[in-house]
Amino acid sequence: DDDEPASEVEALQPSFSFFVTSVGSGEDGGDLGGLAGADATCEQLAEAAQPGAEGRTWRAYLSTEDENARDRIGDGPWYNVNDELIAQDLASLLSPDPVFNGAPNLIVDENGMNAPGPEHDILTGSNAMGMLMLKDDGTPDNCDNWTSSSEALTAFVGHSDIPGNPM
Repeated sequence: DDDEPASEVEALQPSFSFFVTSVGSGEDGGDLGGLAGADATCEQLAEAAQPGAEGRTWRAYLSTEDENARDRIGDGPWYNVNDELIAQDLASLLSPDPVFNGAPNLIVDENGMNAPGPEHDILTGSNAMGMLMLKDDGTPDNCDNWTSSSEALTAFVGHSDIPGNPM
């Protein structure tokens, strides 16, 4: 119907809001430039790959001592670049049996490509509930809040393509 306002039509369409980056950290290791640097990378990749991604707020799913990943990404819903629902809300995203568990084809990069099998690790520094992962000694497992590539530091990873593993 030509009389229907465009904004109402657009609001009915799913929108791209969730992806695994196509670019690893390489020699920088866990030094992502902190949360600001990681967020900027997400924004740059999304905008370069997908028209219409400009002007959106992109947040990396990372935990630091000051902020948990789950608190950074909003309330959902989240759709991949192929307009496939990843999760309706935080409860379903962080569920022990999320919609993508067993369906790794839903977890794609900003270009719509699946992570290659042997390269499925995703830096998160977060436990299965999206909160800061701590090592046995009580220190954060996030490369000094994503600012260090020191080999003495580690960062907790999730897996994009293995059912039962946390993101």
